[in-house]
Amino acid sequence: MEQSLGKIILFTDILGFAYDTRNPTVQFEGMLKQLDLFLMVKNLSSKYANIISFTFSDTVVAVSDDNEQIFNFAKELFRQAWDKNILLRGAIASGTFYDLRNEPSLTNAPKNFITMPIIGDGYTKAAQMERTKTIKGCRLFIDLAINIPLSHRKN
Repeated sequence: MEQSLGKIILFTDILGFAYDTRNPTVQFEGMLKQLDLFLMVKNLSSKYANIISFTFSDTVVAVSDDNEQIFNFAKELFRQAWDKNILLRGAIASGTFYDLRNEPSLTNAPKNFITMPIIGDGYTKAAQMERTKTIKGCRLFIDLAINIPLSHRKN
């Protein structure tokens, strides 16, 4: 299993997606939001080649060792989503990163088996930060252990 330390992980998802998928009157709109989000991530991934990104359900995960790239990726993703009336809530955290895509015990798995390619404490921290119930709304939480690039700091 390939492990890298000091990775920066973005974890984000669509606000209200669970409601959209349970409510028949807006269920189709929820699926369109999901598709739009997937296309945004696909396009951003081609722009940010040193970021590993993946989507599942209404969730986006992006991983890199470059703070500047993760912040730019997050900023563009949130801006593009906002322009399409898709509200995101996310977190950026640092920590360990395990890439399971080439794990020998999983590469021989049946074609109908899909594993999540990335695990580690950085992913878990970002997911927990995103799911905080103390603050509502469209937000991007940032782990205090991360050095925020100067170009992203408010004066």
